[in-house]
Amino acid sequence: MRTYSILARALILVAVPGLVLVLLLLAFTSAQRRQAEAQAWSHHTRDVLDEAQRLLTQLSDAQTGIRGFIITRDGSFLEAYERGRSRLVPTVRRLGALTADNPVQHQRAQQLAQRVDEMSAHYAHVLEVVSRSSPGRDEERALVLRGKALMDRLRDEITVFRTEERQLDDLRRDTLAAADRRLSRVVVGGAGAALFVALALGVWFHRALAWRVDNLLATATTLAQGREAPPTPGVDDELRPVEDALHVMAASLAQRQRAAVSALADAVSLFSVAGTRHDVLDVATGRALALVDAGVAVCTLEQGTPPAQVVAAAQALPGRPAPITGSPFEWAAAHDVLHHGCAIHLDVASRAAHQPPQEVDRVLGPGDWIGVPLGDDRRTPIGVLQVAALPGRTFRADDLDVVGTLGQAASVALALARSRQRLEAANADLAATNRENELFIYSVSHDLRSPLVNLEGFSRELAAAADGLRTLLAQEDVPAPVRSRAAAILEDDVAAPVRFIRTAVGRLSGIIDGLLRLSRAGRVEYQPSPLSLAPLVSRIAESMQATLAETGGQVRVSALPVVHGDPLAIEQVFANLIGNAVAYARPGVPVRIDVAAEDDLASSDAFTVIRVSDNGRGIAEAHAEQAFQPLQRLHPGVGHGEGMGLAIVRRVVERHGGRVWLRSEVGAGTTFYVELPRAMEGDAHG
Repeated sequence: MRTYSILARALILVAVPGLVLVLLLLAFTSAQRRQAEAQAWSHHTRDVLDEAQRLLTQLSDAQTGIRGFIITRDGSFLEAYERGRSRLVPTVRRLGALTADNPVQHQRAQQLAQRVDEMSAHYAHVLEVVSRSSPGRDEERALVLRGKALMDRLRDEITVFRTEERQLDDLRRDTLAAADRRLSRVVVGGAGAALFVALALGVWFHRALAWRVDNLLATATTLAQGREAPPTPGVDDELRPVEDALHVMAASLAQRQRAAVSALADAVSLFSVAGTRHDVLDVATGRALALVDAGVAVCTLEQGTPPAQVVAAAQALPGRPAPITGSPFEWAAAHDVLHHGCAIHLDVASRAAHQPPQEVDRVLGPGDWIGVPLGDDRRTPIGVLQVAALPGRTFRADDLDVVGTLGQAASVALALARSRQRLEAANADLAATNRENELFIYSVSHDLRSPLVNLEGFSRELAAAADGLRTLLAQEDVPAPVRSRAAAILEDDVAAPVRFIRTAVGRLSGIIDGLLRLSRAGRVEYQPSPLSLAPLVSRIAESMQATLAETGGQVRVSALPVVHGDPLAIEQVFANLIGNAVAYARPGVPVRIDVAAEDDLASSDAFTVIRVSDNGRGIAEAHAEQAFQPLQRLHPGVGHGEGMGLAIVRRVVERHGGRVWLRSEVGAGTTFYVELPRAMEGDAHG
């Protein structure tokens, strides 16, 4: 089997997905170009249709002006005629230029140009006849009928032209839709292919690397057990030097172990036979412990303690954590304990390298010493708990149990402290993100204000202009046909669109106001103080008494606690909840609203829960969470507003450290629960 180096595998892992992404980009660019071309042709067709409609409108204006002049001899009608006639030639030219890509439509456009010339010549003849003399009734009728015939034929040709162009528009719309689908398939298919290739290469890389690491771990385990482990054949990658270093380290450790055993034997012999001082025993014991991979180690230097008993005590210590393979205790940390004269030392800093064996006697000094490794929830070492006996004292068996239990408790405490630090950092990031979002909402909503105000003002001016035009048409000197035709145009083409614009502007203004209120609820600086809820809720109920009296409704306020919060913000919360209950009452059913405390639902003694329940329309269970989202109205057509009330309620309550939720049944009513912090005892409250 051919083996690649880790670098080569990593390059393959990066290069192949990159190649797939390049191919995807090329396919996407091609599909996007086709889609852009189809979209351009679709817009081109719409431009042709618009020009044809504009031509028809200009012809109608010219015809209306010339007819009005013939009938009334009023020169003001010639203004409409001149305005329409002056625009005919440019419009026909633009139509011809737009249809240059379509020979059939281009020919029709040229025919329309000829018809327009005939129509213009006829209108000029009519003006000449009328200006030269006063034609009789029959001659006027002949002129009008001639103009009508020309106009009907021109209108029919324009209709044929527009019908053909609409068919072409449908065809190009289908082409655009097909291009959109093709683009979507390229994006989805290409993304799927890129994901599949990346996953496949990732699995390949992981398996290859895992095989190599497992092989390396097996070699290390074999060497640690003191057995021979031959090098992996046919492998020459970046981990090969590590494997070679393991063999060298195993040989060195074996040599040191043999030297330590020899020194230990010499020390025991000297102590037993010659009765010398225990200095030599100190060194031998330290060397022996340095070779013990124990999770908890105890070093007893009391005169007469055999080194073998020291090792056994380290291995059999009750309650000790799992052993840490290959990580003997660092004597530098033990020296730090004894140097400061502390009975217990907690060291969570970087683990220092252990002292050379010849320094052990100086490091330990007289007395007993216990060390316990500390680990996190994944059993990863994070520090060492070390206990040293004060001069003249030795550890008892129950001391060992206490130190082992203390080590486990310290591990849990450190893990919790680290988790809290991560949680605080995550909360800080979340708060910063919320502030940025609220500032963005405020900025966008504020910027939308100016064009919205302009649009509202323009719509009012347009409505006023239409009213003025109606007043002019109501004058007696305006012919009845002209008055009726103009009135129809004003109502259908002006008044209705203006009403639609003003309605849309009003709705958009409401949405922007809601967004600004929501943003303000997240940005305003609260002034929390002890606040009595009972009078606050009673004031809200009294302000809605007129509306409640119309339907026979009522608000019942039970004994309520004193909370700690911003008065204006808390009042806004309950005003929204009670206002919603009134707005979404069931038809024909007097609304009943109950406000009471539910302390047994509070998350802790520091909070209280207020219940606001009604017998209204209710909310489906599937929409319970959706009710607190901005711009959500679960009962369209009922009540007013833009669906921002409950979103503001949640924002205000959460900024006070509380929470809000609901329980509801369709047709039976809704109950909102608001959790707020209690006021501290002894504080004055309003």
